[in-house]
Amino acid sequence: MVRVLGNTWMPIGVGGNFMPGGTSGTSAEYYKCASVSSGAFQPKGYNLTMSFIDVIDFDYATEPTVIQLTMTDTTKTGLDREWVSADGAYTLKKYTSPGEGYISWGLYKDNGNTCSHYISSGLLDQNKITTDAEGNSVDQREPWEISQLYSEAGFMDTKTISWVVSEAATGAKTWSGYKAVFDSTAGTWSFESGVTSGLTYTSVTPVVGGIYSADALVIVSLLYKGAPTLTSPTGMTSGSSDEWEISASSFYSTNSAPWKAFDGVTGSSSGWTGASNSSWWLQWQNKTKPVLVQKLRFQGTASGDIAQQAITSFILQGSDDGSTWTDLYTASGLTWTTGYEWKEFTFLNSKSYYYHRLADITVAANYPTIVELETYDM
Repeated sequence: MVRVLGNTWMPIGVGGNFMPGGTSGTSAEYYKCASVSSGAFQPKGYNLTMSFIDVIDFDYATEPTVIQLTMTDTTKTGLDREWVSADGAYTLKKYTSPGEGYISWGLYKDNGNTCSHYISSGLLDQNKITTDAEGNSVDQREPWEISQLYSEAGFMDTKTISWVVSEAATGAKTWSGYKAVFDSTAGTWSFESGVTSGLTYTSVTPVVGGIYSADALVIVSLLYKGAPTLTSPTGMTSGSSDEWEISASSFYSTNSAPWKAFDGVTGSSSGWTGASNSSWWLQWQNKTKPVLVQKLRFQGTASGDIAQQAITSFILQGSDDGSTWTDLYTASGLTWTTGYEWKEFTFLNSKSYYYHRLADITVAANYPTIVELETYDM
């Protein structure tokens, strides 16, 4: 399914996209979001180009030096700002004159370590000087108001500097993503390993992990990638393995330990049963990688225990650290009619987590039982 701007839902079929207007095919391009640039405000002078005839061995060069610079931190002001060239060869930043008591601008090389050009005392504009608390003369000019720099290598002033200064603007809203590729033979989708950058968005801001059209105006809830992938532990023989860690708020006995809900045994009394309290949760952690959960299913208790141990509501949650949790799905008003009945829940989710848990579990009477629990990446 895809959601078109305005909360209109349209289906994506296996083997083709069915878009508004009745057209079909696979011409539309979709991407799984990898990163988003918010289009932050760029102050005047965010991008600078300076061009000047430099001094070499007490003489002027025949060709101009042209340096393109980009501001590194737009939150800084005045002489705290810095600009760096794309290749990292030049840095334009604050220059403090040793022993002469003034602060102005300097052009540095060697990753900002060596000052090659700077404002000498003779190049200061006395009309734009203030004095700081230490008695230093502080140059209040913008860098692009400077007409010359003193060359350390040539021991002379450069010829007049020509500046190109960007105006204040809001940066482009861009995002990057992994392109979805359709296999017409298998009828499945996959994602390229390389990232496509320079995608733009307007009114809909992509979320990392979500799937969108190139302009982000179509939100894709699901692309068929073949058979669902199990993303929960199974075949557990204890509460811990190399990949998984299982825990719970409590358990009734060693025969109903938390890991019993992930032992792969169904249709029997083997499962997790919580102890008598009112704050039940069951948690599973992948210790090696975050996993995506888009479907949850679990098997309930035996028919003779439904009245006491059947789960009536829960919240499925995900977390990256086991402390801060995000609700993924909420179920309530569950009813059970047969023993060892399965309940299945499919939902929209594009965020992978290391930790998952069923929390805020409620039951009909006494305490909860889950015989087996599985989750899937759809």
